[in-house]
Amino acid sequence: MNKNKYEILLLEKRRYNLKETISFREKYKLWRDYPIQKIIGYIEMANVKIKVNKKVLIPRYETEELILLAIKLIKENGKYHNILDLCCGSGFIGIALKKAFPSLNILQSDISNAAIKQTLINLKINNLKNNVIKSNMFHNIYQKFDVIISNPPYLLKNDKKNMTKSVLKYEPQKALFAQEEGMFFYYQIEKNLSKYLNKNGLIILEINPVNYKWFIDNKYHVINDINNKKRFAYKFFNQF
Repeated sequence: MNKNKYEILLLEKRRYNLKETISFREKYKLWRDYPIQKIIGYIEMANVKIKVNKKVLIPRYETEELILLAIKLIKENGKYHNILDLCCGSGFIGIALKKAFPSLNILQSDISNAAIKQTLINLKINNLKNNVIKSNMFHNIYQKFDVIISNPPYLLKNDKKNMTKSVLKYEPQKALFAQEEGMFFYYQIEKNLSKYLNKNGLIILEINPVNYKWFIDNKYHVINDINNKKRFAYKFFNQF
């Protein structure tokens, strides 16, 4: 067994105040490249607890940064009422925003049945309520929002060569990779803004740093993450 994996699991257990031992079953999972977060069964970030037992993408720290940026922008800019968490996955973004803003109406959507089930589980364990629907992007959505936030699939196929076995084996590739050089979902979002985002509404996205110039060309503010990579894009929509 890889000693580094063993140490990482113990560190994560220490972080969550769990017993710092590793069972035979856990050793077997480590040997099979099982993700540390899925061995523990949950993550705690942005003031919420998120289970990851279904076939969904494990929330990353970059997405916690996206949430913190969204909270900052929502607090600073006007009276928002309705939020869409598009491609919600585990439900992390919409659940964290509901925890931060209990009075807001939040709709969470995803095309994946596993994602819908995981989001409902995570809402329940955090004692929160959002509307959750199955939708292929905007297909089953029939209203406008003050805020649209999304962390859609954005990796390129060439990125696979730099990814760990645990990600490629145990996380859904449909939640990771996108066509058109990773831009497919952003093109869909951008062309539908006038239909689904209210005037002066906020669109905020997690992005692939390699594509940041497209967002600048389309009037987004691009923000670096903690590793100084161009990871987030947002703008206030008033193109009517």
